[in-house]
Amino acid sequence: MSEGQRLGGFRTVLGVPLLREGSPIGVLALTRSTVRPFTEKQVELALTFADQAVIAIENVRLFQEVQARTEELSRSLKDLRTAQDRLIQAEKLQLSHKAAGDDRRFYFEKCCRKRVLTSNSKTEKTSPTPDQTQWLNTHNGERPD
Repeated sequence: MSEGQRLGGFRTVLGVPLLREGSPIGVLALTRSTVRPFTEKQVELALTFADQAVIAIENVRLFQEVQARTEELSRSLKDLRTAQDRLIQAEKLQLSHKAAGDDRRFYFEKCCRKRVLTSNSKTEKTSPTPDQTQWLNTHNGERPD
């Protein structure tokens, strides 16, 4: 009698391999404390249990794989939404700067550009007023295109 038999208290063992696609992933072991062979029906039942165990183990593995992929996709979606939000904010900022530029252009065209005045076939050019010059200086001399 082996030490394992003595410690486990068994005299008869039936081991059924758990096979997934032909590769062993475990063993279903049945023991009894008396020396007596397992019947053909008991062996068939053990084989059925082993097949069911492999299916259950594979289902758990697939479920964990799907969960991991779902978490990965959730992180990617969160990253994409963050990037999209940043792009939207950048676009809004660009539009607000463009609008501010349009406002400056309008102000410049309305108030600051040199005007051509015609009186009796004589052309006279005028320069921006001191207020208009101050406005241009506070905006770093930026003039619209």
